[in-house]
Order: sequence, then structure tokens, then C-alpha cells
Amino acid sequence: MGRLSWVRIVGCGVVLGSMAVAGLAAEPLCQARASTQRIEGNVLELEGWVTLTCEDVTVQAAYVRVDTNARSLVAEGDVTIVQGETRLTGERLELDLRTRMGTLYEAFAFDTPHVFGTARQVDRVDEDTYRLQSAEVTECRYRSPHWSLRAHRVRLKLNDSIRFTHVVVKVKSVPVLYLPFLQVPIRRERTTGFLFPRFGPNSQKGFFLEQAFFWAIRRSQDLTLTGRWFSRRGLGLNAEYRYVLSSQSSGQAEGDFFRDNQLGTQWQARWGHTTQWGSWTWAVSADWFSSYDFIRIFGGDFARRTQVQRFARSYLTTRWGVAQLSVQADVQSVALGDGSTVLFGRLPTARALIYNYRIGPAVMAFDGSYNFLYRRQAGLIQAFHRLDAFPRWSLPWNRLPWLSVTPTVALRGTLDSHRQAPTGSVLEARPLARGSVAFNLQAVGPVLYRIYGLGSLFRLKHVIEPFVRYDWSHTYRPAGATPPLFDPGDLSTAQHQVAYGLTHRLFVRRTDPEGRGSPREWFSWSIAHSFQLPGSPLIQPGVPKAGFLQSLWRLTPTDAISLDAGLFVHPRGWKVTQGNVSGLWRFSENAALSVAWLYQRGLSFRDFTPVTTPASQQVRFSLTTPPGRVVQLQVAGAYDVTRRQWYNAAGGLIWNQDCFSLGLQVVRYQLGPRPEFQFHFSLSIPKVGNLLNFSPGLGGLYF
Repeated sequence: MGRLSWVRIVGCGVVLGSMAVAGLAAEPLCQARASTQRIEGNVLELEGWVTLTCEDVTVQAAYVRVDTNARSLVAEGDVTIVQGETRLTGERLELDLRTRMGTLYEAFAFDTPHVFGTARQVDRVDEDTYRLQSAEVTECRYRSPHWSLRAHRVRLKLNDSIRFTHVVVKVKSVPVLYLPFLQVPIRRERTTGFLFPRFGPNSQKGFFLEQAFFWAIRRSQDLTLTGRWFSRRGLGLNAEYRYVLSSQSSGQAEGDFFRDNQLGTQWQARWGHTTQWGSWTWAVSADWFSSYDFIRIFGGDFARRTQVQRFARSYLTTRWGVAQLSVQADVQSVALGDGSTVLFGRLPTARALIYNYRIGPAVMAFDGSYNFLYRRQAGLIQAFHRLDAFPRWSLPWNRLPWLSVTPTVALRGTLDSHRQAPTGSVLEARPLARGSVAFNLQAVGPVLYRIYGLGSLFRLKHVIEPFVRYDWSHTYRPAGATPPLFDPGDLSTAQHQVAYGLTHRLFVRRTDPEGRGSPREWFSWSIAHSFQLPGSPLIQPGVPKAGFLQSLWRLTPTDAISLDAGLFVHPRGWKVTQGNVSGLWRFSENAALSVAWLYQRGLSFRDFTPVTTPASQQVRFSLTTPPGRVVQLQVAGAYDVTRRQWYNAAGGLIWNQDCFSLGLQVVRYQLGPRPEFQFHFSLSIPKVGNLLNFSPGLGGLYF
């Protein structure tokens, strides 16, 4: 009993199926149709548009010869194999029915949606391996394809990979790239192998070359090793490890080691991990590096290159209803403007929180913590213990729909194991108890509104919300005692002020013929002002008691468009200190245009006379068009109008076609006295991936 094998080319690979000829096997049963049939002994000959059908596979040829004794099949003359939307043609097909090995000559394949491939000869060498000679693959349906891959030899491993030898990438008929070796995975699982290299020039660091190797350790772990070389700076190695321990535990770690010609040996390490056990959560986050100069030169993007802190923290937390308990260890190093650094540490912090716990009509909140605090600057080390308790009570009153009043009382008690010495920056081992009390009263109302009819389908509601807020606080500590200065909370002083303001809101409601519809805020305008009352420590000689006048506007004519504006003005001389105008237009979920203008200048007083510093102005913008279109555009930048200087600017263009995608990105940085330019050019082929990455010398700036 013999079996008839068939061969199928998918993209640039081959897939094997099998079928049985009627009379040669009981299962499955195949049908044969032909104009002429002849049987001579063990030989069956079919001529005249022969059609063999076995389940979903059809083979057509001008002539078919089956030798049941030799267990062989030969098909000649316009051989065609069809399965679904996959079509394979050739001049001659030879099959050994015993081993199911065979050869197809002058093969041509078509696979959905539009993958074309040709090969001078296709051989099946074992059950899962095929060999192609003089093969060419393209995804262009045109007579003269935009691109094609031509290889001297191709080796296909089913459900594994396709290996090309001596590959030439052609655009139209012009060779543009030669690769001695190329391997493309075809299985859905991740595959171990080398990734496409990245290379290109950099105006500061010279020519850049990057080669990565991906290791699929197992389904839940992988490792990527990347070597980087800069002609002017040196050689480095990057390692990225990702893992999933369980459905509730996963993480990622990354490390860089670089031998720089100017900075010497440099490194950076990042790690993030999260684990959950029921209501408990444990997380680790770390980002540490050898020097800020290294990050400013080799950082991946603008935010990374301007980063001013490195940190390592871990916390364990759980929550029961309105209560939360957490334990945290945190170390961070902050770069100062003079080039020095300050190291802060909380080793550890234990914290208990209660959120908005109702006791009758009152609402209570509590924040209590224990800290061991550590601070090091310029060789000076400060370490001490701190206990802190911060209860708050509020009594909301809103029995009238047009008025709400909320008084709040807050107490704070702090016990430090050390205090600041009278002279110098050292600490004395003398405990210090201190505290504060605060009272806040906020009233909103009376709220006034009026509804206007705009036809039968629209309603306009105008709401006016006045508010007033009174704040008073006082701190207590022994006379002449100074607490250790660790964070901005240690610098808090008493306050005594009143703030008042007014908010206008316009709501638009569009109803359908059945009267259904929801209101949407169309416009809002708020204005607020503060005033220092007697006893406030902010009252100083020659400084007005009145604070800044703040005004904010927001216009949302549609759900996709919004306009915002803000203004800070001091009534003494009506000097503008801050201003901003911004707009956002969201085309779709992943496409938007945003533009912002920022204005700022300093203000001080001398004998109640305002003195201002030179103003600074900045314009920021970004534009992203929807992905998947023929042309995709990405533009972003920040420009200092006062200095006439770009902080950063980036522009990218992606051209998507049926057969390929071309990407170009240009980036300009101004972090030092000289600007730095970079660009990235990529060529991507569907079902194959990136074939060309001509890119700048910074990672993380690729499409």
C-alpha cells in the first residue's frame, strides 16, 4: 500500500501534507479524474488534465504516473497543488511513496494574503526538513515587485525556522543589501537566535554598531545580550532578563557595562519585580548607575539623559477595608546644580494608614509611621529615628443642595531621636518632640444655576460656584531646638490665610427625540485669590499681604478637542508671573496634536514695589498620526523662545505599503554647548521583520 505525498511553499518556506491515491490505501480515500487512464501491471498512467483530490488537497497535472511496485509517483506538465488559498505550481514532481521524500522542479507558490515564492528545485530531505535551491520570495503582487529576497540555498525546519544562505535583498531589480546568513523563526513561540543588527553615525560618539542575541530560555524566561560599539567612545555590553515566576509574580532586570575612552569603566543596572500573595503585594524597583555623566551621554531618550536621581526601593503592603499597612526601604541619590550629590535613605519605613473612616457624621483619617532616616552630603552623615502620627477629623455638612461646608481639624506629633546642633551641621543625640495643629474650613456656595433652551434638542446650564477657604496652623517645639532637616516637611511653618474664588461652568446637554442624553462640561472659568491674615509667618516687611490672583480657563467644544489657559498675576502692579496656553486635538485613540505655550518670570518686592526678573518663554508641540495608515507621522519638540534655542526636537515618518514599510526618524538634542543630531532609518518586510536598522548611537529611540 502506497501513499502520495505533496509539498507546499508558505512564504519562503515549505510545509508537508500527505494523501493517498484511490486503490493505494483505505484511509483516507482520494479520487482521480483524467481524460485517459491506463493500467499496465503495477503502473497507473493518467493523462489529459489529471485531477487528484484528497480531502482539502487537489493536485492537477497534464500527466501522472504511479508505480505501486516501486512506490513512486511522477507528475509532469503544469503541476498544480492547491490547499485553501495556498497554490503551488511546478514543471515536474517526483515522490517516493515509501519514504514520502520528493522533489519539485521550477516551483512557484502563492499563499494568502499575497506571498509569492519561486525555487528552481525543492527537496524534502527528512520528515521536517526541506531544502530549496535558487529561491526567491516576495510579498508584492506586482509583476515587477518592490522588493524580493533571493537566496542561493534555503533550509526549512517545520514549526521552527527558515535559514537562508547568501541572501540578496532587492528593491525592484536593484540589489541593496547582502547577508551571508539569515534565519527567520516561523513558529509562534519565541526562538533563540541573533536579531537584526543596528548601525549608524552619531555626531558626538562616532559610528555606532549594535548586535543582539536573543535566548528563549523557556516559555517564562528570556535573555537578550547586546554588544554595542562606538568608534569614538568604546565598547559595551547590555543584558536584559525577563521572567514570569507565576501568574502573580514577574519582573525584568537590565544591566549595562561600558568601557568608555573618556569616562573609563561605566555601568548601569535596573530591576523591577512585583509579587502578590492574596491581599499582600511585594515590589522592587531599582535604577542605579555609575555616574550622571554616563547617563547624559548614553541615556536612551531625552527623559533618561536629563534624569537627576538614582534610586533603589522595595515595599511590602496590604490593605483591609479602609486600613493599609506597608513596610518600605528606600535609597536615592539626587544630583544638585553645583555637581554634588545628596544620598537619602529610609531604612526602613513602617506606615499605617486609615482612609476616610466614618464615625457617625464625622470622617476620620490617620497616618502613622516609623522611619530610620539617613542622609549623606559632602562626607557628612546624619542618621536618626523618627516616629510620626497624623490624625485628621472632618465634619462634612451638605444638607442644603446649594451649599456645602466642611471643617477639618488635624494634629501632628513627631518624635526625633536627634536634633540639629546649635552650630555646624552635625546632630546631637538628644530626643526632640514637636507637633502642630491645623484647622481648615471650606465652604462652597451658594451654588447658582440657570438653564437655557437652545431649540428642542439642546439645553445649556450655567453654574456659578463661589468658594471660601480659611487655613490656620501652628507648630510647637522647644525654644531654640531645630529638628533634623531631611525632607521639605521639616521646613513647614505656621500659616494663617484666607482664599476665595469663583467658578463658572457651562454644561451642554443634547437629547434625542426620546428625551435621553447626558450633560457634558463645555466651558469652565475659575478665579481665585489668597490673603495673609495677621500672625502669618509669610507676612514680611515690604511684602504685600495679598497673594497671587490665579485664573484658569478650559474649553472642550467636543470630546476630541480641548483648550486650556492659565494666568498668575499679582495685584500689586498687576505683574504677570506665569502664563500658559495649550490645545489638544485627539484624532483617534493613538493619534493627537498638542501645542503649548509657557511663560514665566520671577517676582520679588522691595518696599512694596514689585521687582521682576527677565521672562522666559517656551513652546512645546507634538503630533502623532494614526498608525497603520499609508503615511504615519510623529513630530515633537520644545523650543526656548527667549534664548532662541531648541531643547529637543524629534521627527519621524513611516511609509507603509503592501510589500514593505520605510521608517525615518531625526532627533536633535541640546543638553550641552553643542547640539547632537541622530537619525534612524529602517526597512521592514511583513512576515520577515526589520531587514535594515540604520540608527543613531542611542538605544530606545527606535520605532
